[in-house]
Amino acid sequence: MSAPTQTYIVCTTDDQHFLLNSDFVTELVRSSRLLTTKIPKSPKCVLGAVELRGLIMPLVDMRAAIGSAPRPAEEEAAVLSLHVGDLRFALEVDEVDQVVQLSEADFEEIPAWAGAEKNRFTPKVTRHRGELLLLVDPEVLVAACRIGKLIKDVAAA
Repeated sequence: MSAPTQTYIVCTTDDQHFLLNSDFVTELVRSSRLLTTKIPKSPKCVLGAVELRGLIMPLVDMRAAIGSAPRPAEEEAAVLSLHVGDLRFALEVDEVDQVVQLSEADFEEIPAWAGAEKNRFTPKVTRHRGELLLLVDPEVLVAACRIGKLIKDVAAA
């Protein structure tokens, strides 16, 4: 009997491949369709606030979260609307590549020598079609970017 599989969305940011469990994703939009409003004194990984389907939420920059250079202004990006419990936020990535089915057995823990404690929001890795894919834990991403309170404040506004 084969292990149960889960659906994941494969995203790319700065030539790095990431996986997001589809259970956390509610929508995918192009960044050019969104008007972003800057939030004063927000963490560096927050690009501002956006409105998606009547909900105002922070827009988190995956490039800033992983320590990459900002995206050139002329380059289009993809935005995923995510929910983690009652927290909702948007995540900007360079592109969404595909949807894949994987089982828990497909993943390995990222070893300490690879900087697992530094990149704690990507705790696991898998290989798919010759590429290494890092699994993003959205709950830990919220904590790592210190945006939990900001998400609640924006939602309450």
